[in-house]
Amino acid sequence: MPPNIFVCYIPGLDRRLIGDDTPRIRTILERWPPVTIRTLPTTELVPTMITGVWPHEHNVWQVSLDEQPDTIASRLIELVPDPMITTLQCLRHFLDVQYDLAAIPYRRRRHFRQHRFKFKRRFEGNLKLGGGRDVPTIFDVIGSAAEYHFGGGFGALEELTARFPRPEARFDFLEFYGYDLFSHWNSDRPDRMREALLRVDGAVGAFEDRCAREGVTMALLVDHGQEPVTETLDLQGMLRGTGVRADEFHYYVEVGVARVWFRTERARREIEPLLRGHGKLAVYSWKEMAEFDLAFEDNRFGDLYLIAAHGTAFFPHDFYQPVASRFLGLKQEKARLRSPVHRANHGHHPDHPSEHGFLSILSDDAKPLEKEIKLIDVAPSFLSLLEHPIPPHMKGRRAFQQTPL
Repeated sequence: MPPNIFVCYIPGLDRRLIGDDTPRIRTILERWPPVTIRTLPTTELVPTMITGVWPHEHNVWQVSLDEQPDTIASRLIELVPDPMITTLQCLRHFLDVQYDLAAIPYRRRRHFRQHRFKFKRRFEGNLKLGGGRDVPTIFDVIGSAAEYHFGGGFGALEELTARFPRPEARFDFLEFYGYDLFSHWNSDRPDRMREALLRVDGAVGAFEDRCAREGVTMALLVDHGQEPVTETLDLQGMLRGTGVRADEFHYYVEVGVARVWFRTERARREIEPLLRGHGKLAVYSWKEMAEFDLAFEDNRFGDLYLIAAHGTAFFPHDFYQPVASRFLGLKQEKARLRSPVHRANHGHHPDHPSEHGFLSILSDDAKPLEKEIKLIDVAPSFLSLLEHPIPPHMKGRRAFQQTPL
């Protein structure tokens, strides 16, 4: 029977930073060469990794358009100024983290159906995707012998390294989110980033040592890095500047990508050429997103998809506008209080090094079959290493060959 697997998942650990400040991780990658992971133009990559299917199949793709009729109540609420509405929403989010996307004004928010996974994954156990489609994850496939664990900030590292791996667990998947969050807001502070890297490297080394003692196979998984933000782009200002009425189109803006829906041909005629001609934007129709293996059935998730150039962030945006970002700075990452603009970001075009992840299996018996894999190959690869049947719904393939000595 193959050994149990402990997955150490560290989003944001940019491979370009692995060197003298990360001796344990560097040694791991030298001894057990990783496969490169090609990602998607989005920040939400976990659902694709744990289901083995694309976003258009598991349906977790931020928001879709959900046109709702006007009512007396909606019209009255829309009379309230947007800053007041978003401030109230931020207060609600401050008290209840489950209330997501607090910075989108009600007049826009009410037209969206949310398909997000960001907060659901912070609870341990068997992850449930939501998103409107009940696609089984690797945790569903393995059953009670598999668990997901969420590690928050750096204050949790000592407890995590003492707790994992658990030799009795068939498949433990630990996400250490603290480094990713820290990088978003501190990449402009080299000394702080170096300190964070040293702490992550120490934790990875501790996990490796414990796995060796307990006879557990460790996997080091990173799905993306981070690119420093050097300039911002006010997409919302650009859209307002076209003179097209606000009720003729909809938009949703993330930090590095955005979408636009057209309700009138006039809106399309005025807005699309402006966006396609902008030097800092790569623009795709919903059909053209097939370039990224995203075979959307229709335009529910967007008529046009906009990908900002690396180093460019949309600001303001619909994740954390200035008010929301500063509210969050009261609870985490005080750097938000200095400036609400991200210091680094990811989720842009997959060709850039900041979007490249990697997967290393710390076992001499696991040999990479390819140099590069896709996100949908992650779950089938783990199932293969566990010698567990890969279910038919998973579209990916295994990335490693078991070669017992």
